Amino acid sequence: MMMYDGMMGGYGLIFMLVYLGLLVYFFYLLSSMAKSLGRIADRLDRLPSLGGERKNQE
Repeated sequence: MMMYDGMMGGYGLIFMLVYLGLLVYFFYLLSSMAKSLGRIADRLDRLPSLGGERKNQE
């Protein structure tokens, strides 16, 4: 544990764990946003085949 005996003393390990937790949470949010955007894109792709509403607007 000599790596954590720097300026922050014993709090370096706690800081590192909190930092890694925030990093994992950030990537979790990114992946959930990508999933929901994929669902929205799938719905928009199916929209013209269902009713042809876009052809009527043009």
